[in-house]
Amino acid sequence: MIEAHGGEFKKKTLTSFSKTFKEFKISNISIVKEEKSREETLNLILKKRNVTKDIFIFVDDIIFLEGWHRSLNENAKDGMIVGFSMLKEDGQSIQDFGYDLIKLDGVLSSYGLYKGELLGRKKLPSYRKCSAVCGCAMWISKTVLDKVEQFPLEGSNRWGEMIYSSLARKKGFETIVLSSHLIHYGSSTKLKKDPLLSSISWLIEKDIWNAISLKFFHDAPIVKSLNSRFSLEFVDSIKTSKKLLIYGCGTVSDLVTRSYQIEKKVDYAATLPEEIGQSFHDKIIKNFNKINFSNYDKIFISSVGYEREIIKLVPEKFRHKILCIQKSIKKNYIDYSLCKYESFLTIKNNFNNSK
Repeated sequence: MIEAHGGEFKKKTLTSFSKTFKEFKISNISIVKEEKSREETLNLILKKRNVTKDIFIFVDDIIFLEGWHRSLNENAKDGMIVGFSMLKEDGQSIQDFGYDLIKLDGVLSSYGLYKGELLGRKKLPSYRKCSAVCGCAMWISKTVLDKVEQFPLEGSNRWGEMIYSSLARKKGFETIVLSSHLIHYGSSTKLKKDPLLSSISWLIEKDIWNAISLKFFHDAPIVKSLNSRFSLEFVDSIKTSKKLLIYGCGTVSDLVTRSYQIEKKVDYAATLPEEIGQSFHDKIIKNFNKINFSNYDKIFISSVGYEREIIKLVPEKFRHKILCIQKSIKKNYIDYSLCKYESFLTIKNNFNNSK
């Protein structure tokens, strides 16, 4: 186990492991302190491993749920990398059902399947092949480990597992994700003080992604090509706004700005310290926590998957101005349509109730 948090997080992770895999003694789990980056930590683990055995690596931001070990035992085979369907901390919405390399609006991108969708609305197969899995809980076959000996440091605390899976694929191995769920608190790689190793900002990540894409994924198979499209109702809401505030400076915000020529009447805001004060579409990014919401007639939350946290930062008397979108995939399109912000406030948080 990688100890990134320690304390209560470590206790909850080990307790859930013990409850769901009673046959395995907790005392037999090797615990490794997180190094400067996740890739360095993984390489240390691989260096110390028992070369005669497969390996299961997990981090102390995971809550194990019933059935995970049985599913792993039934599906893991020699020559595989195996991961799990990850749920967000609420235990009800999907973080990912594996990751794929896709073309999104003509640009190479990684995509977490079913990200942000409610678990109850999806019937998942027992497993599927994918480009990569969440590295916070993954099983790697001894045969793979013998042939792919390291996680390249270029992964920058973000894409090391994806690069590793790509290198394994080139040697004839495959990566699968199981439908057995784990809850993932999703913060173990975000504890570093260096934004280059921890930030979730697209403004920071895009240049790193472009560099590793050219080096490692230029010949990787593309699972599918998707194009984004927005509902007429959403487009009309954006275009008719007299003064628009957009929370988020990522791919959705960028695409909306470029597609609908709204630069003159829009301001951008963020809560990430590394984004505040930076330039985005020739505008200086404002601090969302210091915004005077009365200056805007509409507030578009463009960060899909983070709506709940952002809505709570908006005083209730201004929430009628909020625009949120829901995402669905239909054939070769990612469709974005307007939805009520209230729907994001009804999901309960189960992680903190895990004992």
